[in-house]
Amino acid sequence: MTILAHANKPHWKRICLLLSFALFFVIFCTVFFGEHREVLQSQGYCEGIGKYSTDAGNTKERIDFLEQFGIKALKNSEVTQKVTIPSEFNPVYENYNKLQDKVGLNLALYKGKTVDKVVYETKNNLYATLLIYRGHVIGGHISTGLYGDKYKALNKGK
Repeated sequence: MTILAHANKPHWKRICLLLSFALFFVIFCTVFFGEHREVLQSQGYCEGIGKYSTDAGNTKERIDFLEQFGIKALKNSEVTQKVTIPSEFNPVYENYNKLQDKVGLNLALYKGKTVDKVVYETKNNLYATLLIYRGHVIGGHISTGLYGDKYKALNKGK
């Protein structure tokens, strides 16, 4: 009789272990794949330049990135700070994103993200600004550095 009663009892330890594993798997997939599901653009395309690499994980790659656009950065002029791309774009950011579109980038994909803003002085007395997320350029512009000056697309910085 006790053998029969024992055979009909559910195996609670095994069920709990199986449910715990399933819960862990769901949490792991949500955190890992949810965090890494965003696609980083490793290449861009710009008319007049063609395909270009967005790699910018270090100073050399950033300078190489600018050189793809004919921009000669001064190597010791790098200034970096953290900035956050707004979750909602106002008209200023909408216009700035149109500037990015001219070189095949889309800043809207990074709304709400904290990125590195890296500025270089160039050999023709302009400033090249790059927005970098996880080692890739996601935006940028050329300017004179004067307050209120209009930004130019990276392909206009020669």
